[in-house]
Amino acid sequence: MVQYRPVLIAKRGELSALKALSAGTWSGLKPVLQVPPREWDFELGSYKKTLEEHLRELPKKFHTATKGNAAFLDLSLLDAVTPVFGGRHPLAWFVDEAATHGLELTPLVLPTSHPATVAAAADINARLGRGVGIRLAPAEWTSIAPRVLPRLMTDCGVAHGDVDLFVDVGREFSVLVDQALLAELSNQDGSDVFRSRSIGGAAFPDTAGLAKGLSAFARSDWQLFRDAYRARLRDGAETPDFFDNAIQNPDIEIGTVNPRFLSISGLFRYTVDEDWLVAKGDLFKGQAGLGVGGAALITPVTLLRAHPQYANPIRTETEDWIDAVIAGTQSPGNPEAWRRWATQRHLSVVVHQLSIPI
Repeated sequence: MVQYRPVLIAKRGELSALKALSAGTWSGLKPVLQVPPREWDFELGSYKKTLEEHLRELPKKFHTATKGNAAFLDLSLLDAVTPVFGGRHPLAWFVDEAATHGLELTPLVLPTSHPATVAAAADINARLGRGVGIRLAPAEWTSIAPRVLPRLMTDCGVAHGDVDLFVDVGREFSVLVDQALLAELSNQDGSDVFRSRSIGGAAFPDTAGLAKGLSAFARSDWQLFRDAYRARLRDGAETPDFFDNAIQNPDIEIGTVNPRFLSISGLFRYTVDEDWLVAKGDLFKGQAGLGVGGAALITPVTLLRAHPQYANPIRTETEDWIDAVIAGTQSPGNPEAWRRWATQRHLSVVVHQLSIPI
């Protein structure tokens, strides 16, 4: 079975989605859990929590969400790597603390990771034999910058068989990108075999300024993976696994605007076979007390249910929730709940797509 390794900013909605997944879905899934950045207090001009306060409860929360299923850990969104809890690097502390709860985390590093983070990943591998995940941006591919990956592997103290490699196309999708990706995979074929190799990108759109109603956006990262997988299969070459950023747009997920001045519309992100359907309604919350709360989601999910792609390619628990919201037997909730149900559906759909002939 082809494995799915989604990259998730592990906030409450995403963690709730993971916790609700079935054992069958988890069998095809090993997520990359990105520790969210610290929240900024715009009134005081400082972080709301210290680094230790921000991290303290997360290992336990990650264990609860994953139900003990293994995951990757990515600290690249943190603003600092200063020692915590008696002088330990945050990565080392987090991995060891998670282990006390029964959760096995594999560090994921980037060529741009701080040297202290790379050293911490090397120490974790030396002590626990976890190996590492390595994510390469397009400018860091071996066909473009052949020394980047070997140097990082040396710094981490790992061989090819200890590496879960993520070949990232970023946010660009075209025929030329498809060809470049296939060339990159072929260029890597001459090296020793990696423990795993996943390809993907970040195709979810920026929904700012989206008009009310229902819009469709191509799941270009899925289509790129599918085409590359089929091409490799035809050539008798090793086929890759898949990663994406789920229903997140990494460029806009990390807020830099005071939430007091944000207007939030009722908006639901819904994954179907080839597209995302994004349904937008009235204001959930606006300035000066404007907004209708959860009722802003009723029209969007009603539009979704009437769409011919509703519950395609599979029906999930998200449809049960939508039907109950429309019937008035379930609260429409808030943006956190919307993110939970949308993420839960996306993960379930992708694992299903990877479990059948591609």
